[in-house]
Amino acid sequence: MDVLSRMIDANANRCREGVRALEDVARFALDDAAACAEAKAIRHDLRAALDALPVARSALVGARDTSGDVGTAVTTGGERSRSGLADIAAAGAARAGEALRVIEESAKTLGADGSPFEALRYRVYELERAVVGSLLARAPQWALCVIVSRDLCAGREPEDVVGEAIDGGADCIQVREKTLGGRAFAEIARRVVAAARPRGVAVIVNDRADVALAAGADGVHLGQGDLSVADARRVLGAGAIVGVSTTSMTEARSAVDA
Repeated sequence: MDVLSRMIDANANRCREGVRALEDVARFALDDAAACAEAKAIRHDLRAALDALPVARSALVGARDTSGDVGTAVTTGGERSRSGLADIAAAGAARAGEALRVIEESAKTLGADGSPFEALRYRVYELERAVVGSLLARAPQWALCVIVSRDLCAGREPEDVVGEAIDGGADCIQVREKTLGGRAFAEIARRVVAAARPRGVAVIVNDRADVALAAGADGVHLGQGDLSVADARRVLGAGAIVGVSTTSMTEARSAVDA
């Protein structure tokens, strides 16, 4: 019992620490009230699930032996390095998920129901998706975004126009072709990406997530009749930039929520 109590207590602390890392990233980096609320709810529900185990809270705390825990001195190189907020959030989620799995298995050993901890683990996975996905998909604040199309280029090659636009201060190029088929659109988008990428300039494709993917663009800008944000993310992944045209506050709020 003492061994199980130590395992449950250590992993409960580990889970709370990991979820708190996710919560603070959502709070201070994303201003995401919903993610913050879910993180708080997970920590609250963890406490309730622990209280339902056939082990008193005092026994869990009493089994704690930090100074005698040989695992506190075991580290890896990866634990000492984080490249940014997305890494912090992902590491916190991994820590929480692994801890919940240990508690779940320990609960079963005690003859208790492990399913509340399993459910919490799935909620942590979803919280990670929301927080890390938002971090990876955040667009920079560009100084100047220039829209390029065959018509706007007036007979000149798009990549030549893009080069001059970048010389003039553009740090984002948006490729828009309303009448071209996918193959021709993708070819133009690839040429624009080839001209912009070496100079550190972002490329956004209008309307077509498939063309953005094929051309290796940074993201897609969607109209109200195009794919939903969720479907565009399924095509492009969490790291892509997704913009949405809106004509009302209702549409703008829906885009933000998506």
